[in-house]
Amino acid sequence: MFWLIKKKIVAKASKINLLNKEQKKLTFLLYSFPFTYILLLTFAFNNATPDSVFSFFYVFTIPTLYFITLSLVTYLLSKLIWTKAFLWLLVVPKILLDIFLLADFFVFNVYRFHIDLLFIKMLIYDFSGIGISIGLTLFSLVIVSIIVAINLMIFKNHSKWPKLKFWKWQTSIICLCLVGQMLHVVGFEYKDKSYTQYTPFLPYYPPLTSSFLMIQLKKIAPETFPQKSEASTEYVENLLKNKKVEGTLNYPMAEMQCNVSAEQKHNVLMFVIESWRFDAMNAEVSPNIYKFSQQSSVYNNHFSSGSVTVNGLFGLMHGLHPSYRDYVNASPYTNQSLLTKTLASQNYEISAYTSSWLDRFSLKAMMFGKIADERYINYRQNSSYINDINVVNVLLSNLNSPQHKPWFKFTFLTSSHHPYRYPEEHAVFKPISKDPEAFIFNKYIDHIPFINDSKNSVRYIDELFGQILEALSTTQQFDNTMIIVTSDHGEEFNDNQQGYWGHGSNFTKYQVKVPMIIKMPKQKVARNITKRTAHIDIAPTILTNIAGCTNPVEQYSNGINIFPEEYIKPTRPLIISSYKNKAYLIDDKIYETMLGIDSYNVNDLSQENSEYNYIEIQKLKQQETIFMR
Repeated sequence: MFWLIKKKIVAKASKINLLNKEQKKLTFLLYSFPFTYILLLTFAFNNATPDSVFSFFYVFTIPTLYFITLSLVTYLLSKLIWTKAFLWLLVVPKILLDIFLLADFFVFNVYRFHIDLLFIKMLIYDFSGIGISIGLTLFSLVIVSIIVAINLMIFKNHSKWPKLKFWKWQTSIICLCLVGQMLHVVGFEYKDKSYTQYTPFLPYYPPLTSSFLMIQLKKIAPETFPQKSEASTEYVENLLKNKKVEGTLNYPMAEMQCNVSAEQKHNVLMFVIESWRFDAMNAEVSPNIYKFSQQSSVYNNHFSSGSVTVNGLFGLMHGLHPSYRDYVNASPYTNQSLLTKTLASQNYEISAYTSSWLDRFSLKAMMFGKIADERYINYRQNSSYINDINVVNVLLSNLNSPQHKPWFKFTFLTSSHHPYRYPEEHAVFKPISKDPEAFIFNKYIDHIPFINDSKNSVRYIDELFGQILEALSTTQQFDNTMIIVTSDHGEEFNDNQQGYWGHGSNFTKYQVKVPMIIKMPKQKVARNITKRTAHIDIAPTILTNIAGCTNPVEQYSNGINIFPEEYIKPTRPLIISSYKNKAYLIDDKIYETMLGIDSYNVNDLSQENSEYNYIEIQKLKQQETIFMR
C-alpha cells in the first residue's frame, strides 16, 4: 500500500519536475519577446493610427498571435533536444523571427511587399537584380550580429532573473489574443477599416474571420450586430475575398485559326525597357525613341498588367490578366504564350535577348517554351549596362546576318532598374545620387538625384535602341517589321508624397502606367491615342494583324485588338498585380483586394475612395475565371 502511494508521489513529482524544466526552457521567450513586440507594433503604427479605443486595443493584441506561434515552434523543438549541449538551439526560432521582422520592416517600408521565400530565393540567386549595395549588405550583417548576441545573452542569463511561470503567462496571452481576434471578426464582417487596415502591413499575419460566428451573433444580439443589406453581403463576400479557383486552364478556348501567306509575313521586334516611367518618353530623356514615335502609334494612356516585372511581362506576352499566372506557372511549357507558340507554328524564328534572369519566375518557359539555347541570349555576369550592350551586340549581329525566315525578337534591357547603371558619359541629368539606398533610411529625401539617375539609365538604353533602328534600316528590314517599345512597369520616386519608392508597392500611375509605342509595317503616319490600352492588348493585336488569326479575341485573351483605334473604349476596367497584392482599375479608381481593402485614385494615392463599384468588380472577377475549365 505504502509502496503504491510512494510510486504515485514520485510520478507526480516527476511530472512537476518535467513541467518546471519545460518552463525554464521557454521562459526566455517572455524576457526576449518585448523587442519583437515593439517591432510588430512599429509595423502597425508606422502605417496606420487607431481611431477608437477598441481598435487601439486590437492593435496591441496583434503581436500575441506571433508569440503563440513562436512558443509552439519552440516547444516542439524542445522535444527534439535530448542533451543540454544543444539547448542553445531553442533560441534559433526567436533569432530568425527577429531578423526576419527587422529586414521585412525596411523592405515593406519602402516597397510595400513582404519578404517571402521567393524574395529570399531572388536574394540568393539574383543578388544583383535586387539592387542592394555591398555597404548595405555589411550594415545588415552588423545588425544581424547584434540581434543574435542579445538573444543569446538573454537565453544564457534569464535563469538568474525573477522567475516567471511560463504556462500561466501563456494562458493569459492566449486569452488576450482571442479577444483581439474576436474584434477583427466583427471588424471584417462590417469592413471596418480601423481593424482590417493592419493586415497587409504585418508580415504573414492571418487574422481570424468567421461568417458562421457572425451569423450566430446577429441572431443572438441583432441590435448590437445588425444585418447588412443582402446586396452588400453578396458583393463584399464574393468580390473582395480571393478564393482559389479549382480546375485547369482552357487557353485557348478553341483551336487557333491563323493563316497568312509567306509574302505577307512581317517581322516583330518587342523592345522592353525595365522600370520606364510613362513621363520619361520625351525628346530629352529618350531622343531616339521619341523620334521613332513621330512615325508610329503612341498610346498615351497605357497600363502594364503589373507593378512588378513578372506580372508586367506575363500580361504582355500572354494577353491574360495576371490572375492567371499561377495557373500558367503550374505547367509553364504546356501553357506557353499563345503568341510565341502561334508564330513558331508559322515558321517564325523566336529569339530572346535579355540581361534579366527570366528563369526565376518560370517566365522563360511561359513566354518562349523550350527555346533553343542559341536563340536565348542572356548576359548577367557584369554590371547591367555592360550586360545590356553585350545583349544588343548579339542582336545587332543577328540583324546584320542574312534572314531566311520571318522572326520575332524579344528584347528586355535592365540598366534602368535600381540602382540605375550607365557609363559615366551618359550622366546627362544632374545632380545624381551618391548613395543609391539613401531613400531607405529617409523616405522623404530629395527625389531629384534619384530620378536623374533613372533618366540617365533610360537615355543609355535609348542609345542602344537607336543602334537597333539603324541596323533595321541598313538591312532594309525596318519597313517590314512591327516594332513595339514599352516597359514592364513604372517607377515611383515618392511622387505620391507618402514615402513610396520603386515599384511593387501601390497601383498609382507612377508604378503601372508605361509608354507604349507601336509601329506597324510600312506605317508612315503618326497616331496619338488617348484611350486606355493595356499590356494584355498586345498579344491579340499581334496575333490578329501579323499572324492572321481570325478567332474572336475573347477565345484566347482578356485584351482586345487595338487596331483600328475604333475598337478601343475610352476607359475600361483592368486587373493589375504586384507580388502579393492585386487591384482592379475601374475608371480612375484602384480597388486593392487584400484584406485591408484599400481604394484610391490611380492618379493620386491620397485621394481615398469610399465607394465600391461592385458591378464592374464582378465583371472583372468573371474575367479571372473564363479561361478555367
